[in-house]
Amino acid sequence: ARSARLAARLVDRGVRPGDVVAVAVPRSAALTLGHLAVLRAGAVCLPVDPDHPPVRVRALLADAAPAAVLTTPDGPAVLRETGAAVLVLDAEDVSGADAEPVTRPGALPGPLPDSPAYLIHTADPEGRPRGVVLAHRGLVNRLLWLQDSCATGPGDRILHKAPEDDDVAVWELLAPLVAGAAQVTVPPGGARDMVALARQIRRDAVTTAHFAPSLLEAFLAEPEAAHCTGLRRVLVSGEPVPPGLGDRFRSHLPEAELRVLHGSAEVSSDALVWSVGDGSDGAYAPAGRPAPNTRALVLDAHLTPLPPGSPGELYVGGVQLAYGYRGRAGLTAERFVADPYGPPGSRLHRTGDLARVTRDGVIELLGRTDDVLTLDGRRIEPGEVERVLAEHPAVAEVAVTARPGPTGGDALVAYVVPVDPAAPADASALREHAAAVLPHHAVPAHCVTLDALPCTAGGQIDRAALPDPQHSTARAPRNDVERTLCDLFAELLGVESVSIDDSFFDLGGHSLLATRLVSRVRSLFGIELPFRDIFDAQTVVALAERVVGSSVGGRAALVPMERPG
Repeated sequence: ARSARLAARLVDRGVRPGDVVAVAVPRSAALTLGHLAVLRAGAVCLPVDPDHPPVRVRALLADAAPAAVLTTPDGPAVLRETGAAVLVLDAEDVSGADAEPVTRPGALPGPLPDSPAYLIHTADPEGRPRGVVLAHRGLVNRLLWLQDSCATGPGDRILHKAPEDDDVAVWELLAPLVAGAAQVTVPPGGARDMVALARQIRRDAVTTAHFAPSLLEAFLAEPEAAHCTGLRRVLVSGEPVPPGLGDRFRSHLPEAELRVLHGSAEVSSDALVWSVGDGSDGAYAPAGRPAPNTRALVLDAHLTPLPPGSPGELYVGGVQLAYGYRGRAGLTAERFVADPYGPPGSRLHRTGDLARVTRDGVIELLGRTDDVLTLDGRRIEPGEVERVLAEHPAVAEVAVTARPGPTGGDALVAYVVPVDPAAPADASALREHAAAVLPHHAVPAHCVTLDALPCTAGGQIDRAALPDPQHSTARAPRNDVERTLCDLFAELLGVESVSIDDSFFDLGGHSLLATRLVSRVRSLFGIELPFRDIFDAQTVVALAERVVGSSVGGRAALVPMERPG
């Protein structure tokens, strides 16, 4: 009744079928209400992460030209610059008990199966918004085959923790409602605090959750994850699954099922599925077999199917295929091609994944055919990051790539050639410059200054020859708390030594490593350090003050002691 009333308000404000409506609402009941209202009005839902930099939100809205914007009273001010009708969701909209069903004839036109449902934006090398238009038919197919495959129903409780603008969030929002299950929402900022997340999963009896593989590794590293015995199934996607993850998962949660999903927004998020069982880990990451009503082919440059074991590019087609990129006809024609093996008029999406098919029909991922990176479960275009950093006045040239981090995952590294070698840009200044435009997952963890970028004989940047990041130290620790934190920074970041003035994030830290730092601080000092403190107090000296302050507020203050020889 509440979503119908809100949908009627949208229609009264001039929203018509096919119009775009932006939903800039944090994870909450209001977010679910907003999505349902847009879909019931027959409009296209544009999820917007309210925490993104204003520059990015402004560009996204300028590209999508929404007819209306749904937000909360504390929503970003940039949302009111579009000229579109702005509807503010208040407490009465979300929880009002007096909401009555809309009975006016024709008040809610609703969608048709082929009507566009969502506009999901993905990374673009030029930095321009790249909106993928998804149809209701494809989303329904994905919801139903996952519901059937996972046997979810009214007894399940599905966790909703993905970023608001992620295509995974669409499934987390709608899957519980389709299956008659309960939706358990993680509060804003809580998706990366693995201690709080594990406690919520246990407290709220969550049965189904989704993780990126790297986030699942961080979750399993948290001791409290072993107590989440109510989990029946865990879905992973967004990155290749590292070897051994299945074994580590089973050792922590032996009663739960682990399923690997693979796809992208261009194919309604996930089109391949693989159930991880004993002996499933091999030399290459399995992407799985096609989902119902989807097709997956490994083809060569001439669109010829390759025999088992031969590497080629992965193409995906079927009912879940998106319409293309909104307002980008050239890019759509490049990435969505005619299917020579399907029904007349059918198409395939060029995924950019380098893959092969095993003799058993399982598709394995070998890498990428382009420079696209997937870190923390999010797709990153190095070209977009390079374009942003190149706009800094002190930067002459820049190259962005991924390097293995100390925990086995990859970290984003920017290699910068300064305009003036005598006055290179500070790493912190470069990261702040990038953070003002890019989402947090696309901000480089390291910024390395070089005299020149290495090049191949053909004049291309030789990314393999780029050096690993190096670090220098300054002030040494002055007490046991600072000394312990310096050792922790060095251990987690994979560096030899750390000064008390070094920033955790300037040395290559990211949110996954921050969760491990919080866990180690808790075990060593016996305190509950808020996850946000790692971002607010990034240096050893600042974090040491938080640690000592937490100790004083809880147990006795930490007192340095003489160590026996």
